[in-house]
Amino acid sequence: MTNSFSVQVKYRKINELRNELKMLKTTQVTTEAQRTALTRQQEIERRLAARGIALSDKGDPPITIW
Repeated sequence: MTNSFSVQVKYRKINELRNELKMLKTTQVTTEAQRTALTRQQEIERRLAARGIALSDKGDPPITIW
């Protein structure tokens, strides 16, 4: 009897942890997508412009000095 109860308790705990892991993975994917969106160059430029900070892209790549 006790062994059966112990197994049931452990089984419930494993299922709870699996569900929690699924939720955490979903949160991770959502957070990564938000971070990626916020760090795109267009988004950074838009947010800086909204704050009145001028940022211009010259379009020319930097010159490498050898």
